[in-house]
Amino acid sequence: PSWEALSPGSEPSSLKRYGHTGVMYDGSMFIFGGRAGKQRYNDFLKLQFKDRTDNNMAWAPRLATTNPPTARGHAIMEIYDNKFFLFGGIDKDGKKNDLHFLVLATLEWTEISTSGADISPRAMHTLFFHGSKLFVFGGVGDDTTEKNDLWEMDVSGDLTVPKSWSEVTVDGEKPSPRQGSLGAVIGDKLYLVFGISSSLAMNDIWEIDFASSVLAWKRLSSGGPPSTNMPASRHESTLVTYGSKMVICGGTNSGAMNDIWDLEVIVETRKLITEHTHAMYLIEDFDAKLELK
Repeated sequence: PSWEALSPGSEPSSLKRYGHTGVMYDGSMFIFGGRAGKQRYNDFLKLQFKDRTDNNMAWAPRLATTNPPTARGHAIMEIYDNKFFLFGGIDKDGKKNDLHFLVLATLEWTEISTSGADISPRAMHTLFFHGSKLFVFGGVGDDTTEKNDLWEMDVSGDLTVPKSWSEVTVDGEKPSPRQGSLGAVIGDKLYLVFGISSSLAMNDIWEIDFASSVLAWKRLSSGGPPSTNMPASRHESTLVTYGSKMVICGGTNSGAMNDIWDLEVIVETRKLITEHTHAMYLIEDFDAKLELK
């Protein structure tokens, strides 16, 4: 495979940036915020994809949203129930712990008020959804302390009433406190990969099975030196899911990277047929294994 440079044209002003966050939705890529040096942004950009040719890609006019979050970098945005959810990041005053959502039809941002215990401010965290629950893992706090806590909020129902954060109790050995890690949910399982902890980049793999009655961290791989089936340690990479595959691109570890890897969760089915009087019973036992390519 090879990279292809795209030139959709009609580029918005002040597009050059880093520390922004983006998602794909309904055939378009949406980008929020980011920074360029001391300049921070809270704009909302849309790149429309009709196909992969330049003539059929176009930047939409800069979307004029109302009540946007403060200009910031290193926030994370994800989509649930046709809404864009944005949490945390760093603005001119420091790390944030506010949660906002945007409805595309109205282009209006709304901050979700909270009650009870509150998650601490952070950036370069990991955010993902399992059903209607939004989860935040790790990141770096205002005092530059790296974290390995896991918090959840149920964002179903009326989002104009206060919601509650809850710290999730997870048994077992935990991933080391880290920032810049990646998370993806495939089926009922969360996979957490990469990150940097105490200036040490990692390439380990962790799992939580949300279908289990007792949540527990499970280390699937301790990582190690790069090889033909082990990507180098890194942080601040990008991850997308495609069916049962997680695809990562780039990242950094003493320098920018441009490699692409995929990790496939393969479900193997073993069938055992047992006979009892005149009945036949089919029992399926599922095992998951990981395959790096």
